[in-house]
Amino acid sequence: MNLHLLARILAQPWAVQHSHLALLTQMVIAPEHHAAARRESAETTPARARAGAAARIVTTPWGTRRQIACAPNVVPLNWEAACACDEDALPEIPNNVTCILVWGILGRAWTSDDKWYLDPIEVDSITAEINAAPPGNTVVLWFRSPGGITKGIPENAASLRSLGKGRRILAWSDECCASAAIWLASQCERINATPTADLGSIGVYISLYDWTEYLEKSGCKLELFKAGSMKAMGLPGNPLSGEESAHLQGIVDITYNQFCSDVTRMRAVPETAMQGQCLRGADAHAAVLVDGFFPSSAAYFAAVGQGKV
Repeated sequence: MNLHLLARILAQPWAVQHSHLALLTQMVIAPEHHAAARRESAETTPARARAGAAARIVTTPWGTRRQIACAPNVVPLNWEAACACDEDALPEIPNNVTCILVWGILGRAWTSDDKWYLDPIEVDSITAEINAAPPGNTVVLWFRSPGGITKGIPENAASLRSLGKGRRILAWSDECCASAAIWLASQCERINATPTADLGSIGVYISLYDWTEYLEKSGCKLELFKAGSMKAMGLPGNPLSGEESAHLQGIVDITYNQFCSDVTRMRAVPETAMQGQCLRGADAHAAVLVDGFFPSSAAYFAAVGQGKV
């Protein structure tokens, strides 16, 4: 068990679904099965040769470079999305549309350990790919994301607002657009989704485990020498003081207020819909988290291509 890595991950302010953070925690605590499965996928996924496909070089979470087949106007941002491209698992994307696959957890400055365990998305790559899209193309951010860490999200939300003044940027989700993902999606001109997609989870939290009793029962005792009353905050075996708890709550409050401010500057989302819950269907529409529904991704992209969205 890598307690130091786990503490570093959990000590981040997260705008992510709680269930997904629990899964990421389990992947760090017992990584053998997850790492083996992902490595096998990376090593066995074939490159497909088909009409209209372009060769794209991507980097796997383990640092190896792979060639995949992908439509020229489809941009995968992590390995999961790259595999979907290579396996021909996407609907037809119209030529006048650039589709950016935002599939996975979001954040900035991921380490090699993060990439190994989590297959995350570097959030700055979203705005970089929008800038690289052909002039005149509608850009669709296709979200299948439970959110992520808040690092880099406010800056990229501001970039999306700015970019939206010069080109059409839309958001689409057929699975999940939650937390940090809805933070970004809310800055787009429109949000569309399937009726069963989960939308919202507007909230922020930091989750730290107190490992003191566990370590003591295991025969381990932390001997800590420090200077600075809040130094080593969150270190396994070092319980939080009242001062430290208040400091962390302050970080959460500031980030949450910024989250709500960004969302409501673009959408009239009521406060009752910004309490950390996900909504779908009519409830999401009533909360102004989505503008309309399509039964499938194929139907949505056909409508975008015809200018009906």
